Amino acid sequence: MSVKAELKENILATKVEGVVKWGIDHRPLVLMAAVALLASVLISSVFILRAKERRDLNWTRLAQAQSYLAQKQFATAQSILEEIQKTAPNTTEALHAAYTLGLVSLETKNDAAAINAFSTVANLPGNHPLRPLALSNLGYAYEQKKDHRLAAQTLQRFIDQYADHFLAARTQLSVGRNWALAGDKEAATKALTQLIDLYPTSEWAKNARVIMDKIKTR
Repeated sequence: MSVKAELKENILATKVEGVVKWGIDHRPLVLMAAVALLASVLISSVFILRAKERRDLNWTRLAQAQSYLAQKQFATAQSILEEIQKTAPNTTEALHAAYTLGLVSLETKNDAAAINAFSTVANLPGNHPLRPLALSNLGYAYEQKKDHRLAAQTLQRFIDQYADHFLAARTQLSVGRNWALAGDKEAATKALTQLIDLYPTSEWAKNARVIMDKIKTR
C-alpha cells in the first residue's frame, strides 16, 4: 500500500472512531433519534397501507357501480359513483367514476349531466386512455340532446385525434349522420365518402351509403 493510500485509510478510520465515540458518549440522544426514526417509518407505513386500502375499496365500489349500471339500477350506481368522487377527489378512481357517471346520465337521458361528466374526462391533458371514450360519448350526448352540429364537431375531434382507434369507423359514420341531421349536406357527404373510401366493404360503409342516398333525395 502506498503512503498516500495508507494516510487516507488512517484518516477514514479516525473519522469512524470519532463517530462511534460520539455515539457512545451521547447514547440517550442516539437512542431517541433511533426511536423517532422507527416511529416515523411505522406511521408512514400505516398511512401508505390505509391509502392502499382506500384505493382498493374505491376500485371495488367502482366495479359495483358498473355492475348496477349494467343491471339498469341507475340510482344505486349514481349514488356509489358520487360518493367515490366526494371521498376520493383528484384520484384515478374519481376520474373513472366521472366517466361512469356520464354513462349513467346517457342511459337516464340526463344530457346536461352526461355532457358535464364526459367533458371533464375528454378535456384532460395528455393521452389518458379514457379520453377517446369520453370524447366519443360526449359527441353522442350532444346528439341525444339534438345539438347535431356540436355533436358532429365533437365527433370530428375524435377522428382527428384517434383515427386508428377501434371506434373510428363507427364515429366517422356518426359524424356524417349528425352533419346530415344538422342540414349540412356538403359536410355530411364529405364525412361519409371518407368512411366508404377507408372501409369500403364494412357494415359502416353500407350504412353510410344509405344515409348518402337519403341526402340525395332531399
